Amino acid sequence: MHLGWVMRSRFISLGADCQPVHHIQRLTKITTMMPFDWLTTPIASVRALIESAFRDMLAPERLLWDGVEGDWRVTDPKYGVSCNHHFKSRAPNEVKTVVAAFRRSGEALLELIEDPDPIIFVRKWHPVDAGAEASEIQCLHAFLTGMKPNSVTLFLHPEEAVDNVVDANFVRRFNPGIGEDWIGNVALYDENFAFARGICGDLFGDRGGL
Repeated sequence: MHLGWVMRSRFISLGADCQPVHHIQRLTKITTMMPFDWLTTPIASVRALIESAFRDMLAPERLLWDGVEGDWRVTDPKYGVSCNHHFKSRAPNEVKTVVAAFRRSGEALLELIEDPDPIIFVRKWHPVDAGAEASEIQCLHAFLTGMKPNSVTLFLHPEEAVDNVVDANFVRRFNPGIGEDWIGNVALYDENFAFARGICGDLFGDRGGL
């Protein structure tokens, strides 16, 4: 598959984990950090964090720590988000640096939302969404398109998770594959990203740029 046109599009991960950004980076070579790239984020928290402008994201005073020095899993209970990759030390200065980087990435996302070019938001189903209703997908889609009219939201969900979700939400039936390597499903990502790029091109023309 020729992916040149995919590489000219602005894809942004909404989580729910780091698999989407791995494939976004593979296809576009863009490494700019966005706020949901490396977090495990419940679907309801995506909207809550955007509405908060990420101002209190990962507030150090409420973080919950699990693991050992050099390998911490950190959770922000207010939003239910967790980070497995960036917190290597509990030293206050290092925590402050990591938190600041995440908040700057949130500011960068808000700037891109204000930018006139289209965005393709990508979200993959994760067990953190196991209790989520189809209506929550619809609500997030409506919120994102209300905030960014020239955007497409691509939800990658296993078949049982998308019953009764209207086609206008651009939900793609996508089986993550039990037991597969976390970077697996290259062909499925390529197919679904191509689908989203085609929808974006049909709706807004070939105006997306990196």
